[in-house]
Amino acid sequence: MRSLEDAAGAVEYPGRGLVIGRDEGGVPFVGYWLTGRSPASKRRRLVVGEWEIVVEDTSGGARDNLRHYTAAVRASDWVVVGNGTQGPARRSGTDLQLALREHAYEPDPPIRTPRIFATAATDGTGVVIGSARAVPGAVDLVQHPSVYLRSCQWQRLSR
Repeated sequence: MRSLEDAAGAVEYPGRGLVIGRDEGGVPFVGYWLTGRSPASKRRRLVVGEWEIVVEDTSGGARDNLRHYTAAVRASDWVVVGNGTQGPARRSGTDLQLALREHAYEPDPPIRTPRIFATAATDGTGVVIGSARAVPGAVDLVQHPSVYLRSCQWQRLSR
């Protein structure tokens, strides 16, 4: 198995990505990365706080929701991470799959950037990995493909 750094670094533009899992000791973790091609996308940083990770502009310019957002938030019983502001999409007690439906793609024509995310209950009772993307030819519709795991009995993959 390759390292995350090797896998993301193997392509010219890895874009944004995330992983969610447990380490060899069984400790849950979330990984998130973002890269930038444009000068504006390169002028940002991840600011890690106690309850959230924010993607911030470093140029002093105006906030742009495509490039500046809250990438991760957590509470005592859940965590959510992705490439769009996460706060409204997850509240304590909210069904993980229903939380997905509050996400939308970024309305940045003609690209309409998909939003990716993962959310998990910290007690191991569920994980959702999904996205919000545009429906081709129907700008008012959003697709929410996802994978839901009810129980998170993760096993270490063999090398």
